[in-house]
Amino acid sequence: MELMSRSTLFHELAHAGAMTEADAVPIVRCLLEAVDMCQQRGIAHRDIKVSIHQCCSAIDGRLSPCLFPANVPPVKLADFGMAGAAGADGCLRGRCGTPGYVAPEILHAGPHEPYGPNVDTYSVGVVAYTLLCGYEPFYGQTDAELLAQNKAGEFEFHLSDWCEISLAAQDFVSALMEADPGKRLTAAQALRHPWL
Repeated sequence: MELMSRSTLFHELAHAGAMTEADAVPIVRCLLEAVDMCQQRGIAHRDIKVSIHQCCSAIDGRLSPCLFPANVPPVKLADFGMAGAAGADGCLRGRCGTPGYVAPEILHAGPHEPYGPNVDTYSVGVVAYTLLCGYEPFYGQTDAELLAQNKAGEFEFHLSDWCEISLAAQDFVSALMEADPGKRLTAAQALRHPWL
């Protein structure tokens, strides 16, 4: 076990706002590598969000992953309290996750209905979206409103905030936040995306 004494990505975003693509890429890559390792073992974290990723290092008090040496991961995936292992059928069961980050298929499934293990890449897509523009893709006055948007899986790239973000980054986020799990990239596929 490792003590993580740095802040979370949430605190970094609250302090400094949206990240540049150069700063976001190493973080997203690091998260996808962790998710890929889990997916290879049939494990789903099921609660990936900006508030749980522990920042390993900071430079001049600010997280700046593009300046990290290659062997220093900018963040680590933490808090596996909602993680689950796929059953013999290759599926998971149980509703869990954080509103706004949870994959739509978890919200569509009944309490005992199955869903595939590729739920975490959706959540990494939400994290990437949030890192790049500084806010989450879904918003509601109540959890019910937020969950309704999240369940529909419909989001926008607001021109005023995304006009300077590359089309490759937007394509990457869209491919991870694909509402249809059969069309969504796996972590291994996402790691080969040109944006990374």
